[in-house]
Amino acid sequence: MKNMQVKNTICNEELKEALKLQLKKLHDYCVMYDNGRHEYAAEIALKIRVLLHSTRNSKSLYDMLIERNLLNKTPLFADFRCLNMIDPHEGKFVEQFSSFMISYNVTIVDDPKEQKPMTPTFRCENKYVLWSFDDWWKKLVVCQWHDQKLTRRDVVRILSDQDGGAHVDENIDDRLYALKRNLVSTVTFVINNTSFKIGTELLLATIVRTIAEEVQIVFNKKIVPNLK
Repeated sequence: MKNMQVKNTICNEELKEALKLQLKKLHDYCVMYDNGRHEYAAEIALKIRVLLHSTRNSKSLYDMLIERNLLNKTPLFADFRCLNMIDPHEGKFVEQFSSFMISYNVTIVDDPKEQKPMTPTFRCENKYVLWSFDDWWKKLVVCQWHDQKLTRRDVVRILSDQDGGAHVDENIDDRLYALKRNLVSTVTFVINNTSFKIGTELLLATIVRTIAEEVQIVFNKKIVPNLK
């Protein structure tokens, strides 16, 4: 007869404390990112993954809360996407790579060879639409170019699974390669009759920072205060 392995399960109070700790770390990483430490984007993605992404071998904290019936009410998730940037009939973006409102900061120099990349900055929205978790996480597109479409789950997994969150993949995903090699989201400038493009390596980072703001609104205002 095989020995049955007994699993040690954390209690509800330990689960709540784990949730608060992950939210605290997410907040701290966001503060560091906002202070110019953009390398923390992968850490932000990893914390969002712990909070929201379940696999066959692991459960997200959010799913554990649901399974244990610790939520007084199923929350809706904040959607910062700017709807006037999307064609309502085609579901396509209008000359934008992200449906989030992103500001691009760039300093133009005389010599294109000395030009530094653009620095995108996320914008926190005071007004937003609410969606069910599955739609918000798995269906709504937040970044698109050519035939590529990324949902929030896609963005979080690319950064956390391949770009230094949990580990670094030796072989780069085609989408990550395009975004990090300035193959998309570039702006063309002409100075002294010379045309050149300026790109950014931080588009995914800015998008995941925006997602983090949405996540913190839902957890800090709707979930944590109303746990059973």
